[in-house]
Amino acid sequence: MKQYIRFGELPRSGKSTIFFRGEPVGEEEGVSVWDCKQDGDKYIPLLPDVPNEDAKDDLFRMLNYTYMYGNVYLVTGREVGRGQDGEPLIANAEIVRELSIEEIKKT
Repeated sequence: MKQYIRFGELPRSGKSTIFFRGEPVGEEEGVSVWDCKQDGDKYIPLLPDVPNEDAKDDLFRMLNYTYMYGNVYLVTGREVGRGQDGEPLIANAEIVRELSIEEIKKT
């Protein structure tokens, strides 16, 4: 089954919140995650095929979040669409395991 990176805890509702200028404005169809590829013992989060500025900013912010707080997970689930920033959205998200800071490779 395909694996993704999730920064932060899984939302209890099974749907990520959509924010605009820091304010919640709606819900995604599923949980926002990042595509990833494995490079040896490292996981590389990938931008969407056609990233917008928000996606680039979000990934940069999430990578910084990792170094401050941890709580990064390798997850699986059924892809149900794409989010506001082009990121994958999954349903039935399940944590495979927590990733350490050392396992995340910045590109």
